[in-house]
Amino acid sequence: MKRAKWTLACLGGLLGLAVTLSVEAQAPGGKKLPTLKEAVAADTRLKTATVDKVLKALGPAVSEQIRAGREVTLPGLGTLRVVRVAEYKDLVNGLPAVIPAKNYIEFAPTSELNADANAPGAVPARTVPAYEFQVDPNHNPGMRTDGQRVPRSRTK
Repeated sequence: MKRAKWTLACLGGLLGLAVTLSVEAQAPGGKKLPTLKEAVAADTRLKTATVDKVLKALGPAVSEQIRAGREVTLPGLGTLRVVRVAEYKDLVNGLPAVIPAKNYIEFAPTSELNADANAPGAVPARTVPAYEFQVDPNHNPGMRTDGQRVPRSRTK
């Protein structure tokens, strides 16, 4: 009888230890990250509805400032500004073309935001493949030579 009680107590203890260890191992992954609205509402002690209104009004306000030619600095994030790429020449479908000048929005992040993006555990939303030049296999060799070096035929 005593042996059965000890066996049952040991099994209960092992089961409790196993549950405790598994909960600790799952804690970081199981923690739910709040949405942007929820995080801002918690930090500012404002209602989520108020934060939602501010976030919805932010886009049109930034657009108005950009149209007026101003830089928009978002504290802790970076600066939005208009940059102009001048007119240039390029090949379009194998033909030379003049690409007209165009304005673009440039975002210059703060150094803290760049550090956060490169912190361990930061997951990229998209991975851009590396550029690799590939020779066109359908390219015709030059007509004057057969693709090999030819010694000079002209002498002085």
